[in-house]
Amino acid sequence: MSHTNEWIGPNISLLELVTRMPDELCPVVAVPGVGRLSEALAEHDIDVRTLARIDRYGIPALARMIRHEGVALVYGNSAHGASRNALIAAKFCNVPFVYHLREMAGPGRPGRIRLFSLADAAVAVSRAAAVSYRGRFRRPPRVIHNGVSVDRFDRDRASARQAVAAEFGIEPEAPLLIHVGNVYHRKGQLTALAVVRDMQTDLPGCSLLIVGRLDRDPAYVQQIRETIVEYG
Repeated sequence: MSHTNEWIGPNISLLELVTRMPDELCPVVAVPGVGRLSEALAEHDIDVRTLARIDRYGIPALARMIRHEGVALVYGNSAHGASRNALIAAKFCNVPFVYHLREMAGPGRPGRIRLFSLADAAVAVSRAAAVSYRGRFRRPPRVIHNGVSVDRFDRDRASARQAVAAEFGIEPEAPLLIHVGNVYHRKGQLTALAVVRDMQTDLPGCSLLIVGRLDRDPAYVQQIRETIVEYG
C-alpha cells in the first residue's frame, strides 16, 4: 500500500520492487485515487486497487480487500498514517504486516508509536532511518538499501558532464554536487547550499545543482533563491 499516487521517491522505488518480484508472487498495490504511480503500475500489468479513503475510516474496506484477495502479507510503503491503517486492517485479518521505513522517525503521538510494535517486521532504507526508530519495533528494523536499475546510468560520463556544463554554464572540470529531491524544507537544500559555500575555499568553482519540483513550498524556493544571491 502507498499513501499517495504521486511520482515521488518511495513510489518510484515501490515500482522497481513490484516489477521485479519472482513470478510466483502476485502483488496487489492499493493507492488513493488515480495518478502517475497507478498509471505506471498498470503499464507493467501490476494489479492496482484504487481506494476511496486511506484514513481510519478506510480500514474496514482495506480489511475486506485483504480477506477477499486472500492476501498473505501486507506491506506499508512508508511510516505514513495510511500504512498504520493498513497495519490495523492486517491485524484484524490475522495477516503479517511489514513496514518499509523510507523516512526518519518523527516525534509522533504515544498511542500511534505503540502501534509500531504490532508490525511483524520492518525494513529501513538506511542505518540512520533504522536508528531513528530505535525501540519502536519488537525487533530492530533491517537495513536494506534501495535497489537501482544500473542500466539507466549506462552513459558516457565525459559527454554527460560536457552536456550538463554547457547547459548550466559550469566549467567542465569544476567539482559538481547534485541534490535530487522535491524542493521543500525537509529535504535540506539550504543546508546543502551552506556546505557548498564552505567548500568554495578548498574547491574554487565548486557548484551545486538542485534537481526537483519547485511547487511544493514556493516560500522555501524563494528563500533558496535569495540565499544563492547572498552567498554570491
